[in-house]
Amino acid sequence: ILCMKNLTQTYSALNLHLTQSRLHPYKLTFDVNNDHELMGAYIWSQQVAATMYPLFHFIEIFARNAIDKAAKKRFGDYWWDTFEYDHDDKSCEKFIGNIKRAKRSLKNNWESAERERLGLDFDDPIPTPIPTFSHDQIIAATEFSTWTFILTNGFFKPSNSSSSQYLWPSSLGSAFPQYNKVSSSPVDALKHMHDYLTDIRKYRNRVFHHEPI
Repeated sequence: ILCMKNLTQTYSALNLHLTQSRLHPYKLTFDVNNDHELMGAYIWSQQVAATMYPLFHFIEIFARNAIDKAAKKRFGDYWWDTFEYDHDDKSCEKFIGNIKRAKRSLKNNWESAERERLGLDFDDPIPTPIPTFSHDQIIAATEFSTWTFILTNGFFKPSNSSSSQYLWPSSLGSAFPQYNKVSSSPVDALKHMHDYLTDIRKYRNRVFHHEPI
């Protein structure tokens, strides 16, 4: 009796902040007979999502660092400022935009911390100069989508170009030593890896936004 009472109290406390629109997909996904089973399915789904976090984490970190390491070796720390790409390509624009967004995020976080440290109001000028953020700080501040955007043809050397400053295909084997298991064609391999990583990122976003697993 005491167990059932505690279960009812727990369910009531949880249900207070879970809307019907939030719970409705779980009713459709799981074969539940009552509200308590529905809550159990909801909690179980979150636990399953939690077990998937390490996989998503390693995929993002490994892909990001593999690409960054290969690019840095050829073009230096701030390689996104020195290599060539198609400036009219939307994916290239999004990649560069994400790098800029990472820098802005670092700058905004630094300014907030500095104002708090110095006791300044939001509109007060900060007397200390903005630091130069390191390569590692910028890379760590990027979003997952950054590393799908760079796996596109806009970063691939055009057939009519003699430049050696494009990232792909020269760095494809360095970043992904076994890419030929995906396809022997560098162009096709790049597209497949882009599509695979995009699918993983989209599924990760669903998991992180607490959709039914």
